[in-house]
Amino acid sequence: MNSHDPEAIAKLFRPDALFSFPGSHSLAGDYRGRTEIKAFFGRLFERFPGLEFDVRDIAASGPPWRMKLWVRYHDTAADGRWSGWGTQYAIAR
Repeated sequence: MNSHDPEAIAKLFRPDALFSFPGSHSLAGDYRGRTEIKAFFGRLFERFPGLEFDVRDIAASGPPWRMKLWVRYHDTAADGRWSGWGTQYAIAR
């Protein structure tokens, strides 16, 4: 994520992946497939060019073919003038 390479990030997802970014803002929405996910991260990094992620907690459960993954992270942008906490939840299918 900190490489700001949307192509590399999109390749981490399955071709039929669904990535949801909740909220009521211009980045919010459901992004289906690698092309839409790549476009989302491209817009994210354009809007926040100094965005950095610091993973704080990771939890996983289940067998590899149905693994559930939860990540809690802290992110900063604008040379530290903006920061927030986030979580990501993923299910491998």
